[in-house]
Amino acid sequence: MNPQSTADVSTSAATDWWHTKIEDGNAWSRGYKGQGVIVAVIDSGVQVTHKDLKTHLAVNAGEVGTDGLGRSMATNGVDDDLNGYVDDVSGYDFELDSGVVTDGSGHGTHVSGVIVADHAGGAVYGAAPDAKLLPLDFMNDDGAGHISDAIRAMYYAAARGAKVVNASWGGAPCSKSLRQAISDLGVAGILFVAASGNEYSDLDADPSYPAAYNVSNQITVASSTQSDRMNDFSNYSYDLVHIMAPGSAILSTYSDFGDTANPIYKALSGTSMATPFVSAAAAALWSAKPTATVGEIRNALLSSVDTGPYEVSSRGRLNMRKALDVILQIP
Repeated sequence: MNPQSTADVSTSAATDWWHTKIEDGNAWSRGYKGQGVIVAVIDSGVQVTHKDLKTHLAVNAGEVGTDGLGRSMATNGVDDDLNGYVDDVSGYDFELDSGVVTDGSGHGTHVSGVIVADHAGGAVYGAAPDAKLLPLDFMNDDGAGHISDAIRAMYYAAARGAKVVNASWGGAPCSKSLRQAISDLGVAGILFVAASGNEYSDLDADPSYPAAYNVSNQITVASSTQSDRMNDFSNYSYDLVHIMAPGSAILSTYSDFGDTANPIYKALSGTSMATPFVSAAAAALWSAKPTATVGEIRNALLSSVDTGPYEVSSRGRLNMRKALDVILQIP
C-alpha cells in the first residue's frame, strides 16, 4: 500500500484557496470545529512534537500520570490500561509495535495538519482544529505497509473512540479482511474516508483498494484544483468514488525530523491531501450534531456538494457550510 500523494510542489504556489472553496470558515464562525470528535489518521505516523499538532492529540488517559513509584505511566514500559498496547499515550506504531509515534516520511504529518493544525499562530489552518488527532502508524519510512497492520490500527481506533478514520493510502489487493474491518467500523458508528488514488484511472474498470470497496460507511475522495477541475492524476468513478475535495498544492504541516525548534510546512498534491478535508468536515458535522449516525453524516456530506463536471457519484465538491445546514436540520 502506498501514500496517495504526488511529488512536492513549491510552497510559494500554495495559498489558502481551499478554505474558500469548502467554506470551512463558516463552520468555525458558527462554533463547529470538531470539538469532542476523535479522528484517527492511519498513515506513516505523525510528528507528534510539531508545534501545530502537539496540543491536538487524543491522549490516552490510561497511560498518563505516575505509578506508585513516581514513574511516568506514559513511558514506563507497562501496559497500564491493559488494552494490549504498551505506552500508547499518543497513538501507536503498528509497524514497529511501539507506543513511540514518529513520522519518517512526513506524509502522515501533512495529512494530520489538514485536519487539526492549530489556528493560534501557525502557518496553516486545520479544517477541524478542535478535533482530536489519533496518530496510528502502519508504514515504514518508504511508505510501504502491511494490510494486517492497517487492520489492527482500525480496530484500535474503534476501541479508542474514534468517529472518523482517515485512510490516505491505497494500492492494496482486494482483501476480505480489510473490507470486513471497514464494515465493522460502520457497525461501531465510524466513518471511513479513503483516497481514490493517483493513477488517473476509472476504478470501475481498474479497481484498487480500499478506495473501490462499496461499503455503506465509506466515502472515497477524488482531488480537485483551484479552478474546480478534477486533477489530472486523480482516480475517478461514477459509482465507487463519491466526492471531490481540494488536493492541489495544499500547504500543511510536515515532519520536522526531530528539529522541533524549526517546524516545517510543505505543499503537496494528491488525493491524500483531498481526503483529510472530508474527514475534517465529518468531525465538524459531528461536533454540531453529536447524536448523528454515520449514515446521516455521510448523507449530509454527499448531498450538499457544489456540483460541477466531476466523475464521482455525488457529481460535486465538498462544501462544509452546506453540509452543516443539512445536518442541523435533523431533529
